Amino acid sequence: MHAAGFDDPAVFSVDDRSVQVHWRGSVPGPLVVEAVDGPEGAPVACTSVDAAPAGSAATAGRSRQLSRLACGPGAAVVDGLRPARTYDLWVRSGSGRHHLGAVETLPRPPGELLGAFATVTDLHVGERRFGAFVRFEDAGYSVRALESAVTEAHAWGATHLVAKGDLTRNSAPVEFALAGQVLAGGGMPVDAVLGNHDQRRRRPGAWQAAAAAGVDLGTGVRVRDLHGLRLVLVTTTGDHGGHLPPATVAAAAEAAATEAICAVVVHHPPATTAIPLRYPPGIDRATSAALLRQLRAANPRAVVLAGHTHRHRLRWAHGVLCVETGSTKDYPGAWTGYRVYEGGIVQTTRRTASPRVTAFSEATRLALHGQWGRWSPGLLADRTFTLTWP
Repeated sequence: MHAAGFDDPAVFSVDDRSVQVHWRGSVPGPLVVEAVDGPEGAPVACTSVDAAPAGSAATAGRSRQLSRLACGPGAAVVDGLRPARTYDLWVRSGSGRHHLGAVETLPRPPGELLGAFATVTDLHVGERRFGAFVRFEDAGYSVRALESAVTEAHAWGATHLVAKGDLTRNSAPVEFALAGQVLAGGGMPVDAVLGNHDQRRRRPGAWQAAAAAGVDLGTGVRVRDLHGLRLVLVTTTGDHGGHLPPATVAAAAEAAATEAICAVVVHHPPATTAIPLRYPPGIDRATSAALLRQLRAANPRAVVLAGHTHRHRLRWAHGVLCVETGSTKDYPGAWTGYRVYEGGIVQTTRRTASPRVTAFSEATRLALHGQWGRWSPGLLADRTFTLTWP
């Protein structure tokens, strides 16, 4: 859809104070996104960005143009909005002004703001190509994507960073060292768990190269207490699917037993249906049920944060909210932020908007004959939510 100099503009994320709009291409010049309070009101907030250079990505030895418009993909955030309020969104360029529709900001949990942290997942540092049927090649894209995501998360307000596994492509020490340098260079303390890509090729100690760079990374169950929040970091085992021994399940539940809000961080997501309905596989069904039931009993304010599937997805199981978020490096190319309040949390997922990465991340939506672009983002409600407790 072409609209006022934009190719397919749409809302990607919303939280209690902001909205992010993204597009596949644009005309040259300043691009403006406005939030209007009511259909006849004046803009209450707006943001202006410069059009990104023309976007293309290499595949099978040739370059693919991403849009029929002159400039490449981009995104803009409109901030300073009020919680639980409906705004009309407009996009404007030199070609005119277009109404995107109405969007409602998320409600804000009760109580004071205690802190903010961000997560990244499936970094795959060392990867040189992505996709099936159509494969996109770029030797440096995974590192550029991670650098940009970390920078944007810090600027958003995160004071702590969590990496949810698959830091590397093949668990090589040089890959761990590079991932660790980028993560630790973002100006925030960093905790991480290992993913299946980090446990390949019988290199059990290779992750220590990331730890040496300043990332708190280990095996088993670890605890990090932040303001109003406890992180319980759990390493899942297995080459592709995940598994947790009963002793690890019990240790995770014991660690979650706190008066604070608790985020249990794993790489492999728990199974939430009786029959597996997705690929790649996560933690097996029996172990997932045991983990979620014990977490619920230990702390009714526990949530599970996972990666692995490269998809944004939200599910409830056994009374526990299970959240999956997508990779930093392939479509839509994102990071996730959490604001922690006394009475709940707000999750927002942002597309990394740096022109250094948008061309490649946008191109990868064409993987799997275009199905990846439909599958991986999930729904807006999968990417953004407010969770409150009595």
